Amino acid sequence: MIAGLTEDCGPDCAAFVEKWRAWWREKKRWPFAIVDCSPGYLERLDRKSRAMVRKANRLYTYRSMDFNAHLAEVDAINASKPSRQGRPMQGWYTQPAQPTRPARLCAVHGDAWHGAFRRDDDALVAFARLARVSDELGILVSIMSHRDAAAAMNGMIAYLVESAGVRYIDYLHMRSATPSLEAFKRSVGFREVSYA
Repeated sequence: MIAGLTEDCGPDCAAFVEKWRAWWREKKRWPFAIVDCSPGYLERLDRKSRAMVRKANRLYTYRSMDFNAHLAEVDAINASKPSRQGRPMQGWYTQPAQPTRPARLCAVHGDAWHGAFRRDDDALVAFARLARVSDELGILVSIMSHRDAAAAMNGMIAYLVESAGVRYIDYLHMRSATPSLEAFKRSVGFREVSYA
């Protein structure tokens, strides 16, 4: 599932591939949360979930973004709720966002940030980071929305499914999630898939 190195790879591909191969070896014994990115994604969702995606698309636009140009907005999103999914915020979400150096990768390997922006003022209300590890698989590394923009998450998943250029997107594991996060994953099309 993690594409190997080729002569077309960029200078950062070797470290990228090794990082994700190590992640795969560690995580593959659990069922992954996978969404199918083939055509017809919205039709596979239930009526309520399709309505949430439509609502999100009326309120927000989705596009790739330069993370470093939105550090203050990322901080505002991270700080908009002291806890998520019944747990206090932790890790980098509790620290001021730090500038990143864009990885110099290739057409197969990618690491990109995406944003949901309000249509009326173009303010960032949600962000996601997707690691493209092969033509087959993208890994959702980070996803977060402002507390006042919950529908943006549904739209973000739909946007990534349609634009990531992979067959499947992984969002960690179904069983490791809190019940509300597991319910969200299922509502936007993620299903348990085992690779072990």
